[in-house]
Amino acid sequence: MEPYGAIREAFGSTRKRVKFYTAAVAGRFTFALRVGIFYAMLMETFGFNLIQLGLLANVVSVYSTLSQLFFGKLVDRYGERRFMILSRVLHSMAYMGFFRSGSFTGFLVSQLLIGLGN
Repeated sequence: MEPYGAIREAFGSTRKRVKFYTAAVAGRFTFALRVGIFYAMLMETFGFNLIQLGLLANVVSVYSTLSQLFFGKLVDRYGERRFMILSRVLHSMAYMGFFRSGSFTGFLVSQLLIGLGN
């Protein structure tokens, strides 16, 4: 099968693919915009430096990847519903941590929870 053949097959027409890719690019753009604003606010409000912001950004990526490797087999075995609930609980805990924390460590733990919940 040619590269990306499964995507072409799933979306059928070129028009559907264009809509999909447009939505995907728009979603990434708005995500990057939100994250940029969030990190600028952390720098100004809490005085975080660029190294700390880099750690905050990377902990989400690392823990998202690791959690997917671990939870993927469990999701296949036990079903998506339980893990979607777990994901929402972890994200809720992370957001509460963001609201209550005033330190780098608190934000780092909250970012870790976001990564695990992804």
